[in-house]
This record gives sequence, structure tokens and C-alpha cells, in this order.
Amino acid sequence: CYLSQNPGTRLEFIPYIESALKTPNVRIRHSSVNDRGIISSKPHSVGELITNVDYYSIISGELAGLARENARNGFLSKSIDKLINDLIQIDYGQYLVPSPSISFIINHSCNPNAAFVCFGNDNYEFRALKLISKDEEISFDYSTVIGDEFILQCRGSEEECRGFAGRPLIMSGKEMGKILARYPKGWLLPYIERELREPYSDDK
Repeated sequence: CYLSQNPGTRLEFIPYIESALKTPNVRIRHSSVNDRGIISSKPHSVGELITNVDYYSIISGELAGLARENARNGFLSKSIDKLINDLIQIDYGQYLVPSPSISFIINHSCNPNAAFVCFGNDNYEFRALKLISKDEEISFDYSTVIGDEFILQCRGSEEECRGFAGRPLIMSGKEMGKILARYPKGWLLPYIERELREPYSDDK
């Protein structure tokens, strides 16, 4: 199952993304589930680096200012809700604003073949979660970067589809277990792993 990023938001960045891609490992092509997607240019083995993510970080109090800046610049992400759809949440109240990169256009899957990971020193990357064939679309699970009360509907039909992408706390225990089993140790962002393993606490 796949769920795409907001099409209008994504399409505005495509010319920048295509010119800014720093890796021959992927390319932007038509997706079977959406107008555009990230397609692998070569086979990737499990754990192999797909691409690094260039970014700058912001906190939740800066979201409104970034939305206003987007409005002045004519971008479509003018509201905070739409803006969050383009960001990667790395902790409670902390977000990455990726420089034009595949993270703006990579599609969601509840059964992904790639993962967004951080291996120390704020080095954020996409790595292969399973074997990826040449010309296969690359996807990752948006639920692994959502900690806010923010839900995206997923209309996939396969057995693995949860029907949504959202923070782990709204999932069933069975769904949480599937995510934990899918990712090697250290591949989930720490706050996401805590939500998957620990009961909810208001002081998070």
C-alpha cells in the first residue's frame, strides 16, 4: 500500500529536487501509485545507503514563521498543517526541513522497502530496509517520523496496510509489534521507539 505526499506541495519542488539529487542511486519517475515517485537506479542490498538528507532543524514554535515565509515566497505549504506534511519529525516539537531532496517526494508504504535513520552526529539517511531491485519504487513508513496528532489516510488494499500513517500511540499492539519486528535495532528514531515500547505518558 502506498500513500503519496500532498501532490501540490510536492510538485512545486520537483525541479529543485531533480537538480539537487547528489546520488546516482535514485531518480524521479512516474509512480504506479502517484504522479511522481523515487525509483531505484540500481539494486540495493539490505542496510545499503540510498541517500543522505541535507536539512536544517526547527522547533514547533518556529512553524508559524516558516509557514508565513512560504506564503511570501509563493509556496503551497502556507498553513502549519500542510507544512508538517513536508517535514520530518525527529523528536517531540523538533523537525527537519529537508533541503530539496527525495524526502519531499518519496511515497509512504505500510510495508516499506526503505527507512529514515540517524546513525549519530545528526547524520540522517535513507537506507534499504529490504532488498530493492533496479527500477523498484522506494518507499518508507511515514509513521516512523510522526509524533504529533497528525494522521494521513492510506487506501492500500494489501494485507499489511494499516489504513493510515500516524503516531504509534494510535496503533494497535499488533501493528506496533509489526513495526518493531521490521526494523533492526537502532534504525528507529528514539522517540518513535519509546512510543512503540512504552505506555503513553503525559510528560513526554
